[in-house]
Amino acid sequence: MPRVISGTLVASTPQTITLDAAYSYVEVTNVNGTAPLYFSVNQTAAPTVGGNDCEVVVANWPKLCVNAPGVSATVVKVISSGATTFTVSGRGESS
Repeated sequence: MPRVISGTLVASTPQTITLDAAYSYVEVTNVNGTAPLYFSVNQTAAPTVGGNDCEVVVANWPKLCVNAPGVSATVVKVISSGATTFTVSGRGESS
């Protein structure tokens, strides 16, 4: 069963979401689409707004799915330049 976590970011402040298991991939949704949402999956460093080595969900394309390398729990780090509302869903539980 997928795990879904929702929240609203504080502008330019990274937030870490730890899902309850290892998932094959994650789906990140930019719910209100007010600003691009940058994120990383199972990476040590937090993403930065407009930075390298992170994924982006642009304001006019609200959802992106990416592979999640296998670990004991899936960790997604998100950031945006605005107070962006988001959801993170773990899909394809692998542990």
